Amino acid sequence: MRAVYAWVKRAGDLEYIRLPDNKSSGEIMLLRKLCATLIGVVGLLRLSVVHAELIFTSAPRDSLEKEREVYQPVVDLLTKATGQKVRFQHGDNFLVYQSEMRKGTYDIIFDGPAFIGWRMAKLQHVPLVKFSGNLVFVVAVKKEQAKINALKDMGGRTLCAFPPPNLATLTVLYEFDNPARQPLVLESASFPESYRKMVDGKCAGAILQKKLFEDLDKEKQAGKIIFTSKPLPNQAFSAGPKVTPEMRDRIAKALVAGRRGRHPEDARGIQDPDPRAGHGRGVPGSRQAAARRVRLRPVILGNQATRNSATTGA
Repeated sequence: MRAVYAWVKRAGDLEYIRLPDNKSSGEIMLLRKLCATLIGVVGLLRLSVVHAELIFTSAPRDSLEKEREVYQPVVDLLTKATGQKVRFQHGDNFLVYQSEMRKGTYDIIFDGPAFIGWRMAKLQHVPLVKFSGNLVFVVAVKKEQAKINALKDMGGRTLCAFPPPNLATLTVLYEFDNPARQPLVLESASFPESYRKMVDGKCAGAILQKKLFEDLDKEKQAGKIIFTSKPLPNQAFSAGPKVTPEMRDRIAKALVAGRRGRHPEDARGIQDPDPRAGHGRGVPGSRQAAARRVRLRPVILGNQATRNSATTGA
């Protein structure tokens, strides 16, 4: 194809074409149009070859090396399911991740419901499978905090949490319609760290997953919940326009098959989200350890249910 393209490109430049003297101007114009058409056809063929590669990514949580190790089994599964080469592209950080997402760079993505809802509305993405269950977040404070009994009481106070655009943090901040009255977010690297800082009095409150808070506070009984979020859909896979309906169906079936044990080697890189890690940054090493366990529990998403719920997250 390169040889053909080079020939057409050369032929398209009339200074390389020696036309007989008896050719009319109409015939010359016809030849020019023919050359231009050939250049366009070859260009489209080259473009289709480039587009044969699909790009898979996930919300950035770790370094390129660690993410590649975690997701290589997923890449292999997607390549096998689609019949096309799939390449993992690291998001690097959330600024890069969101920028490339808006450009439509990514074809298959694994992340949270807010990103999926936005892509459904803006990029014609289709949800494929999600982890079972929902995400519920709470704001907890120390029991002896007599002045803090509702979320509105956190206005202007410190809140230990992941930095935005973490799903849990955005879910809580969304409840404050006046930005001037929002809590001051003190960055934490994990949910347990947020809990410890809250108990130690380093911040007035902490954002955690509900189940994790119940586990962490079971013995100490040091905290109380002042806010509970509405349930949000769990993390999921979505696919863009370059992934055909047939490919989407095969991907969903392959993921479910891996979870059910028919092809467990295909599911090594996919695991239930570690509740300690949040949904924007992870605990170092936690995803690598979890990647060695087959714990995939996806369910097929209903289109209407997904449209109604996925846009409510962060």
